Amino acid sequence: MARLGTPEGVVRTALSRLARDGLLEARRIGRRSAYGLTDRAQAEFTAAIPRIYGAPAPSWDGALHLAFPTPGADRTPLEHAGFALLSPGVLAGTTPPPPGTSTLRATGSSADLQTLAARAWSLPTLAESYAAFHTLMAPLDPPRPTTPLEAIAARIALVHAWRRVALKDPGLPAPLLPPDWPGHPARTLARRLAATLTQGATAWLDGADAGADAGADAGARALPPGELPMFR
Repeated sequence: MARLGTPEGVVRTALSRLARDGLLEARRIGRRSAYGLTDRAQAEFTAAIPRIYGAPAPSWDGALHLAFPTPGADRTPLEHAGFALLSPGVLAGTTPPPPGTSTLRATGSSADLQTLAARAWSLPTLAESYAAFHTLMAPLDPPRPTTPLEAIAARIALVHAWRRVALKDPGLPAPLLPPDWPGHPARTLARRLAATLTQGATAWLDGADAGADAGADAGARALPPGELPMFR
């Protein structure tokens, strides 16, 4: 984290908050504390993995599925299934909703379905996020040789920036997206950078002296913005 320019006190505060929120649990090893994911956090992260690292949206049956949940009913299962509010009491999705929900299958021209999708999902905002990600990470492309420590720092920064966009993406099929959708080149860039950084990052994580390296680097200078984009 020092390599990313994050002060030690900020790291400690973040760890304490995550532990207080039930996402991390600590155990003492001598005078040190080691942190690991709780079962709850592991379940949440496992569910997010396909959305962060997975492929683009699967094949689509050409229809929008409109769900009409009972007033006051918990909409969380629908939201987890990718449904978004189209109008009061009506949610739209690209796949059949979970069982127990009244639904209607809406078909029509590509233009009509694109119009409905634009009403349900905030595509302009998402497009801006993808464009900003591409602008932010483009200085790392084409990749240059890095040390294992530089690779793990860059990969952490890459995943941190990418997940903030990917987890907001409902995964709409290509026919429902505007032309020249910026999510496509952003995803291509993220995959290319991740592939080139993974070997070095893994070497650092798997190294027998990774802990010693991390401690020795604690006072090292942070990479300046010209070498590695900084995130807040």
